[in-house]
Amino acid sequence: MVAYSKSLRKLSLLIDILTEEEFQSLMSVTPNVEFLELSDLKRFSRLKISSQKLKQLVLKECKKSLVTEIDTPNLVSVEHTCFNYIKYAWKFAWNSNLQVMTLVGSLN
Repeated sequence: MVAYSKSLRKLSLLIDILTEEEFQSLMSVTPNVEFLELSDLKRFSRLKISSQKLKQLVLKECKKSLVTEIDTPNLVSVEHTCFNYIKYAWKFAWNSNLQVMTLVGSLN
């Protein structure tokens, strides 16, 4: 995977077997990803995404207490379909490019 990582533009992961550290390592070797979809984040308590190239982010099936830090200056779309999103802590770096943010879940 590392040999092809520099040209990778789209990445969809079912990451129930990765640790937070392994995810960070994977992101560090795929710097040109523009579309990132992450599913089954139930093991994560914290998710930090920092990318100069990322434009679209999709998060699915998260843990209730997920803390999300997003530092992506070119991000234009976020789709968050985890349940109970009202309990999430979000930290965005200032991003004037963000055009669409979709949050789907219950308000409980």
